[in-house]
Amino acid sequence: MEDIALCKHLKRMSRPLCLRHCVTTSGRRWERNGVINTMVLMWRLRLAYFFGADPKKLAQQYGHE
Repeated sequence: MEDIALCKHLKRMSRPLCLRHCVTTSGRRWERNGVINTMVLMWRLRLAYFFGADPKKLAQQYGHE
């Protein structure tokens, strides 16, 4: 959830900017779990984070050890 925390902090400092740099990520999770299941997982984790869930437990649910 560090990306959400970072975005929240940065929004207070400045409006978002579009950069020309490209980022490549893996789609393995989406391919393995499917689009709907992955989206439900992401929103469930985000909601739990919003309500103060322990980030370490959220990371475990996400699949990190």
